Amino acid sequence: MKYKRIKFKKTICALTANAMQQDIEDCLAAGMDAHVGKPIDKTRLVAILNDFLTRRA
Repeated sequence: MKYKRIKFKKTICALTANAMQQDIEDCLAAGMDAHVGKPIDKTRLVAILNDFLTRRA
């Protein structure tokens, strides 16, 4: 049986207690794909995860 190698980009979502604009910019500059601050906005988190899961490699 042959297996097809699936290529995908690993995604990183920062989850921090600090949600100041500079903290968000620092996370994104460090290579993270998204940022969610606490308290967690469930709608935003689900939207980000949905975006990650539906992206094409």
